[in-house]
Formats: sequence, structure tokens, C-alpha cells
Amino acid sequence: MRPRSISLRTQLLCTIVGSIVAAATALTTLAYRAQVDNLEGDARRAVHVAAQSRTDAVARLIDGQQQRAQRFLITAASLCGEPTPSGGIAWELGCAQRALRELRASERATGALLTSRRGRIARTGAPLPADLPIPSPLARFVERDGERTYMIVAENRNSAVRLQFTLRDLSALFEQPVGLGASGEVFLLDSAGVLLTPSRFGAPILPAAFTESDSCASAPSEREEIDYRGVATIHGVQSVSAFTVPICVDAHISHDEALAPAAALLVDLVTRAALFSVVGALLALIAAHWMSAPVQRLAASARALQAGDFGRPIPTSGPSEVQALGHALDSMARELGEQIARAQQARHEAETANHAKDEFLAMLSHELRTPLTSTLGYARLLRRKGLSPAQTDRAIAAIERSAQMQQRLVEDLLDVSQIVAGRLPLQRQVIQVNDAVRMALEALGPGAEEKGIVVESHLEATPVVSADPLRLQQIATNLIANAIKFTAPGGRVTVRAGEADGHVEITVTDTGIGIEPGFLPHVFEPFRQADGGPRRAYGGLGLGLSIVHHLVALHGGTIHATSAGPGHGATFAVRLPIASHDPPAVAASNGDLPKNAAPKAQATAPPRLDTLRVLVVDDDEDARQFVTALLQDAGAKVDDVGSAAEGRRRLQTQQYSAIVSDLAMPQEDGYTFMRTVRTGSATVPAVALTGLTRVEDATAAYAAGFQVCLTKPIDRDKLVIAIADLALGKTA
Repeated sequence: MRPRSISLRTQLLCTIVGSIVAAATALTTLAYRAQVDNLEGDARRAVHVAAQSRTDAVARLIDGQQQRAQRFLITAASLCGEPTPSGGIAWELGCAQRALRELRASERATGALLTSRRGRIARTGAPLPADLPIPSPLARFVERDGERTYMIVAENRNSAVRLQFTLRDLSALFEQPVGLGASGEVFLLDSAGVLLTPSRFGAPILPAAFTESDSCASAPSEREEIDYRGVATIHGVQSVSAFTVPICVDAHISHDEALAPAAALLVDLVTRAALFSVVGALLALIAAHWMSAPVQRLAASARALQAGDFGRPIPTSGPSEVQALGHALDSMARELGEQIARAQQARHEAETANHAKDEFLAMLSHELRTPLTSTLGYARLLRRKGLSPAQTDRAIAAIERSAQMQQRLVEDLLDVSQIVAGRLPLQRQVIQVNDAVRMALEALGPGAEEKGIVVESHLEATPVVSADPLRLQQIATNLIANAIKFTAPGGRVTVRAGEADGHVEITVTDTGIGIEPGFLPHVFEPFRQADGGPRRAYGGLGLGLSIVHHLVALHGGTIHATSAGPGHGATFAVRLPIASHDPPAVAASNGDLPKNAAPKAQATAPPRLDTLRVLVVDDDEDARQFVTALLQDAGAKVDDVGSAAEGRRRLQTQQYSAIVSDLAMPQEDGYTFMRTVRTGSATVPAVALTGLTRVEDATAAYAAGFQVCLTKPIDRDKLVIAIADLALGKTA
């Protein structure tokens, strides 16, 4: 007969119940052990905190006595003494005696002694040894007639005061509740194990196993050992550094009292483990269904993911393996959803960027073609020579305005490119902000007056700033021009400069069209305009405020725009740090790039060049003829050539007062030309003309032998002054 087998349910039930009982037993043991460890840890922390608090209290007591004694010396010296030529103090003995008596009474000292280099000045209370060394700011224990006291000393100049105290002040610190339970206490003892403050449980027994003094001079510690009563305790020992000899604060609590809650916990844990086993046996009957249900739910979720439903929540309940699988599926679903969202966002951003690029190119085309229309149109009319003198003047003025407009567009684009490349250095100087603001106001004032806009300025005296003068003027010019541009005729623009919150502040306020609240956060972004599109009322590429923002940041400052909304004007506030020292010179970033500062345009007429002969070297015939005509108009005799080789031949047959050469020329550029000229020991002064605005281009020109580097388009006065400076030795 076959033996009767145990059913699978019974086997599974026994297996699960056995596992539950084993787990309950292990958890009970671990919980009990953890509770014991926690209680011991709590006890160690409690004695550490108690010992530390009393240690700090003792240190504060000694430090307070030390400080008051120090203040006494200073006060008594001022009231009862006169300084001597040798650096000491001549004391008035009666005054010193009274002051010392008051100090002893206020400090409750048993004795006080005031001495100087010459000997004792005053004494009160118990006699004190004057020669006992006490290193300040420490205290020293002194035993006299079987009674322990401690002394402190304070010194000032050639005087010293000594105070002697009993241990009652220290004992008072240890009579307060310690928070260590019924058996806990804190006391002070020395390195020999002698208690310096009264114990809580009477006279110490000090058994042979008592070892508290062994580590009094070592680092702070918490440990278990036998206390002075012969009881197992948990100690916290802290060394007191306020005395000349090792002194410790010992806080302890009975080991049995500290671990008393663990016994009650053990009974509770056993009861809970039994209940856990019973409940586990009941739960084992439905374990199969419980374990299969999460797997079925995960399968349904996986099918939903396969169908593209990434938003469906993934169930993560059940056994740990099922939870891990659920979390993995949930993570995969979130990652796929985020990838799809990122792809959609990237597509949207690309479309937005492409649209912004198209808008910018259209705007750039408009801004370039508009002045070109008047330039080409008037040029053709002038060629026909059918205009009256008044019409001819208007045509020339329109061509000049159009060229200046295109020059500003090119300069703004170059500034932006240098800002993006991080290659926009500054030529810092310590300057007044008001100078740059006044120059901007002088340049823009006529245009504002012609438009019927009132420009007011309130420029207070301000500290100097470390800034590039040209860039600072560019900041002021852009802000004021922007305010004038967006203000209707009859409006008002107010410019202020002053000191605010440790900075120099420039504010430009207008009564113009204002700024939409939604556009205000984007007002300093490049190529952004509030009225973009073909119907916009104001021209420009939207670069001015972006350039101002970057220039202010390069100067270490901030700029902030505010507006109450459309029709309420706007205010732009620039704050720059006040200069603390002269900054190092830095090469200029664009514009005229002189090795030694390029000559500035003067209000008076530039000098005449009647006695000079100048050689002009440029491959571009129109540019060469323009420079030739410009210099001839200034009185110079000019020879012009179209290549570097021809220029060298002219130098071999003719003496020249100055050379004006382009840098970018085919076959042989201006750098090579000037190096060959200098190699031949020619010392004729040279001016470089270039459409390149990088600092390294100007640096290379100076290294090749040019004395001045000017950027195109050429300013007539600057070129004439530069040649006069170099050839005639004048000062610009």
C-alpha cells in the first residue's frame, strides 16, 4: 500500500507558516537588539550632552570672570592711574584699593591682588601669592589649609590683577537637574579621580575598579565602566580646557536604568510575533491568488504599452519581484513618453527658431534695402545732373543718412557677433559717468529737438567707475536713442545719474508707448521687437537693448527695465560698481584700434597738410581715390598706388611724410608691405586703414610697423589729425 502523501496545499501552508515563524523570530531578535543598541546610544548621547553642557558652563564661568577682570584693569587704569613715559601706569593707591575691593565684592572672590612691574599696588581679602605663574586666560587650582580654590589673572600693559575663588560657584553649576533619570549625575573631578564638586549619592566609595581618571586628560569619550559607588554605569567624560591641569566633567547614568525599556519591549515583541504567525497562516491560504493577480495586471499593462498607450498607470503592488517588474515597466513608459514629448518640443523649438530666422532675415533685408533705395535713387539722379542746388543738397544729405544707417546696422551686427563669440574686451579707465551721458545727450539732442521731444537731464555728482569710455557712451546713447525713438512728438525723456545703494546709477525714463507686460521679460533678447512683422511702426533690428545688456554685464553692472504698460512709458536703470582702484589697460574691442590712443574728432577744424606728401596704398580704386581726394582737400600732395609692390617702388624714388595703407589686399597684404618697408630701415610714419574690427587685426598691424590703425568707414577729421600727429609732431 502506497504511503499517503501530504497535499500540496498542506506542504505550501507548512512551508509558508514555517517561514513566517522563522521570520517573526528573527525580526523579534533584531528588534530587541536594535532597541538595546538604541537605548545604549541614547544613553551615550545623553551623557555626552550633559557633560558637554556642564563643560561649556564651566568654560563660560571662567571666561566671564577673566573678561570682567580684564575690563576692571582697563577701567581702573583710566580712573586711578596716569600713564608714565616708560609705558607703565602711576597708580593712586587709595583709588586702586577701593576699586579692587568693589571688584572682589562683585565677583564674590575670597581674595584679590593688584600688582604692577614695581610690586604690589593693592590687596583685599585672603592673601594671594604674586609670583605663582598662571597663564592667561586659564585658571589654576590652589590648595591651602585643606581647602581647594582656584585663581585667575588678567594683565593690561604692565599691571595685573589676581582673583581667588572658592569652588562654590563651580558646584552651583552641577546642582542643577541633569536630565539623566533617577540614577544619573554630573560632577567635576581632577586627573587623580578626586571629586571637586559634591556627588549626588554621598561620599564616594572609589572602589578598585573605578577608572574615571584614566582618560581625564585624553579626548572626550563615552564608555561603560564601574562608577565611584561600584555600580555599572554609562559615562560621558569631557575635558575642561579652562584650567592649567587636566580637569574633567563626568556625566553618567545607571546601565540598568538606561536599558529598562528593553525588557518591556521584549514581551511586546513576542506577543506580536505570535499574532503575526497566526495571521500569516491565514494569509497563506490565499497566497496563490494574491501572487497571480499582480502578474495578470502587469500583462494587461504591457499589452497597453504595445498599443501605444503610454499614459496608462502601471500597477506596482504585489511581491518584490512583481514590484520590480512593475517599476521597470513604469520607468520605461515614462522614458518613452518623455522622449516623445522632447521630440515634439524640439520640433516646436526648431519651427520657432526657423520662423525667427525668417523674420530676422526679412527684417534685415528691409533695413538694408530701405536706405539703399534712397542711396541708389539719389545717386542716379545726381548722375543725370538735373537737380536744383537745393535738391542736390537734400540728395547728398539723404545719401549720408542712409550710409550712416547702414554703418550702424553693420556695427550692431559686429558687436553681437563679438558678444556671442566672447571676444568683446574693454579698454577700462577710471572715469565719470556724467561725461559719457553728456556726450550722448549732445549727440542726440538735435534729433530730439527736431522731433519735438523735450530731453531733461539731472546729473548729480557721482563716484568714478571703471569703464570703457566709448562703451559707456554707447550704453547711454542706445538707451537715450531708444527712448527718443519710442516717444511721440511733444513727449519727454528724462535722464538721471547719481549714486544708489553703493553703485552709480543711470536711469532713462520716457513718456512713450511703454512695454507690454508679457514682452517685458524678453526686452533684452536679441532680434526681439514688440511690434514685429511687416506692419511694425518702428525700424531697427532689435539689437540695441541686447548690446546694452551685454555691455553692462561686461562692466560688472546690472540693467533693469520697468513699465506700467502700453501708453505709460518705460524706465531703464543701469547700475555700475564704483571703482576701487585703477584697472589694467585692455586693448579696445572695435572702432578705431590705436596702439597709442587714436586721435579723437575735434570740435575745431583739423590741421592743414599743405607741407606734406602722402603715399596712399589700396587695391580698391574707389576707396583709394576717396582717400586721395580727402587728403588733397586737406592740402596734402598725394601719390596713390594700387599694390604693395608699386608702393615700395615709389618709396625708393620719392620721400614721403606719411604712408596710408589698406590691410586687406590681394597677393601682398598691408602687413607684409609694412614689414618689408621697416626691414629697409624706412622710418616714415604709417597709418593702417581696415574694415576688420578685431583686436588681433589691430595688434598685427602695430607689430608690422604701423603707428595708428583706423577702421572703415573713414572719418576725415580722424585721418587728417592722425597724419598731422605723426608727420608734424602735433598733439591730437
